[in-house]
Order: sequence, then structure tokens, then C-alpha cells
Amino acid sequence: HGAFVALSDEFARGRALMDKALEAAPELKSLYITELVRLAGLYEASGNHAFAEAIYWEVASLSPEDPQHTIHLADMLAARGETEKAIEQYTVVLKSKPESPYSAERLQKLLTKNATQEACVRLWEELYALHPMAIVPALFLAEAYEAVDRWVEALALYQRVLEEHPGHSETLLRYGTLTAQRKDLQQGLTRMDQALAAAPELRAGYETGLTRLAEARAISGDHDAVVLVYGKLTKLAPENLQYTVNLADALLAGGRE
Repeated sequence: HGAFVALSDEFARGRALMDKALEAAPELKSLYITELVRLAGLYEASGNHAFAEAIYWEVASLSPEDPQHTIHLADMLAARGETEKAIEQYTVVLKSKPESPYSAERLQKLLTKNATQEACVRLWEELYALHPMAIVPALFLAEAYEAVDRWVEALALYQRVLEEHPGHSETLLRYGTLTAQRKDLQQGLTRMDQALAAAPELRAGYETGLTRLAEARAISGDHDAVVLVYGKLTKLAPENLQYTVNLADALLAGGRE
């Protein structure tokens, strides 16, 4: 009844009725939170973002063990352009629930647009230090290291993850790609192939990794490596004629007909 009244023009009276019901029957807390979330959603849909945000803040504090409420709050803050608050709330989620790829991806997107690369590294270092056995913060930290050319630390971090989680194919793909770029081409390509064989759904990442590798080797003048990599790409995606053209260019650049 209180929720219904709150949805009318008598929000304060409706909330008072809801609070009174919860005080009389604490076991109704789950229902109370559910109704608050429903209220917030309706206010958000009607454009009353201030009311919705206030309720989401309340729900997040009432149920800190459920990250979905904090994630919803962070999403709303991000959508409203309140970047610093959104970053703070996604960070709150990852501090308690480190294996939350959605929160990590949303956080990284905001950091990329609004923070320096060094600040990004520091935040992921903080999150990784809290949960050194978790995969998600480790991968995002390694990615941040790569972005600032700290590839030795990135490679070491990928190795550490694989030691703890040897079957994690995404890490193996990243490790192989970086190894091929920076250390040993053949060893790196072998690791990449192993990752793709174990997890075919990583094909897009595999293809992207090969493309970046070919571009990097072309800049360094390693034509044999470029030929090798574009040869793999033409087999992977024969419908992509650009790979065939690039392979032909690499052959010519290397003095091969």
C-alpha cells in the first residue's frame, strides 16, 4: 500500500507507510527493497532522475551485499554524466566482487575517456592488490600496463594468472599475443593457436591480435613475420580480401614474388 501511495502525488506519506511496515516487520526487508527498486525504476523512466538516484543510493546502502543495486546506481550516474561518482561506485563493486566483468568494463570505459593512463594503472593496481587471485582485475591491470608500454610487467602478470588458472584461454591468448609482439614470434603464435583451439569464441580477439602483430612487425621491417601472420589471417578469414592484399604487399616488400 505504501508503495502505491508513494507513486501518487504523496511520496512522503507513501514512504512513511513503507518505513512503518518495515519497522513492524523487519522480515519484509527484501520486499521493501524490491518496492524501492520498482519506485526508482518508474521515476527514472518518467524522467525524474533526482528522485530515482536518491532511491538507488538508499537501496545500495540497505543491501551492500547485492552488487546489482550498486551497479544500477553506477550505470545511472554514468548516464547522467556524473563520471567521478560512477567510477567510485563501480570501484566499490569491484572491491567486494572482483570477478565482475561488467563493472570492470564499464569502469575501464570511463577511465579511458576521463582519466590519465597513469591514473588508470594506479586504480587497477589498487584493485588487484585487494584480490591478487582474481582474474578480472589482473587482466585489466595487465591491459593498463600494456597501454603505458610496461609490457614486461604485463607479461609477468599474464604468466601469474596462467599459473593460478592454467585453463583460462583469454589470458593465454593475451599472453601469446604479447609474447609474439615483444619476445618470441613463434612461441607467441603457438600460444595464440592453443587459446583459439580451446575457446573458438575468442576468434575475434585472435584475429585482432594477429592484425596488430602484423602491423607492428611491418613497422619494424620484419617482412618475413608479416608474411607469416598475414598468411594465417588469410586462412582464418579468406573472405577478407584486405588480408590477401596485405599478404601480397608483404611478399613484394620482402623481395618475394
